Amino acid sequence: KPNTITYTAMMHACSKAGKLHEALSVYEMMKDANVPPNVFTFNILLRASARLGQWQGTEDIWREMEEKEVAPDHMSYTAMLSAYSSGEQWDEVEA
Repeated sequence: KPNTITYTAMMHACSKAGKLHEALSVYEMMKDANVPPNVFTFNILLRASARLGQWQGTEDIWREMEEKEVAPDHMSYTAMLSAYSSGEQWDEVEA
């Protein structure tokens, strides 16, 4: 039965291939299976979204991370800063 590590690895593979939508689909499957995400799961989604310049999507992922009470780490913050800078959201970077 797939666990957090399995789903996260699948999301990582999708992300590396530049397939954010597929990574998000795997995340939806993970939620449907009631498998809890961890900080690594969210970091993969945050980085993929940031890399694609989708700062609003990155904010959505961050909010979900907070709702699930998963504590961010330095990689999480780096992904958010990257997303904001690529989207030229300088006010958010300064906040």
